[in-house]
Amino acid sequence: ITGDDGMQTYRFEQVPGDYFSMSVAPYTTGTTEIATGQTTTSYQISSLNNAASWREIVKNVMAFHGERFGSYGETKIDFAEIPDMAGAAYGPFRTIFMPTSLLAKNPQDLDSHSTLSHELAHQWFGGYIRPDRYAYSPWINEGMASFAALVYEESLYASPDFGPNARRHMAQTIWYMVPSHEDVALTSTGMYEVSSSSLHCHG
Repeated sequence: ITGDDGMQTYRFEQVPGDYFSMSVAPYTTGTTEIATGQTTTSYQISSLNNAASWREIVKNVMAFHGERFGSYGETKIDFAEIPDMAGAAYGPFRTIFMPTSLLAKNPQDLDSHSTLSHELAHQWFGGYIRPDRYAYSPWINEGMASFAALVYEESLYASPDFGPNARRHMAQTIWYMVPSHEDVALTSTGMYEVSSSSLHCHG
């Protein structure tokens, strides 16, 4: 795959879909201790030089989530830069993937923390806490990760109005992706398996 910047990435993907893939690209690394016996390592494919600042934020977010949702029992939580063509950030267990455009932002900008804190929350919601080994629960994975990110952001803002306003905004913009002719449980991946013409929303 050749990106807009001319960088080539080689991707090897297992099919028919056991969620296993591997990409190979030139990268630079750096490591920061986030707690006793725990580290975070950054893997960058672009020329950005702000990875150390992002690793400090990873350290802060992991400590925050750990105090609320239980200790993080792994020895590492890494983050790897991925091209924007990947379409989103991802939070699988032990390594999160962040697009270049997000890592290019100022790490000290509070708004930059939202996606990072959401993906790190997946270490608990989707990593430690899930229905079973293979099931994907939209409510547990995305719902609780979004809540965790909101609580983290709320802790960063001095304004007491931030939390209540953000919660009201989220409540007004949630789309329940269920067929209009029948209900689908929030724990069901059927939420994502219906055509757009049969969806309705509650706001």
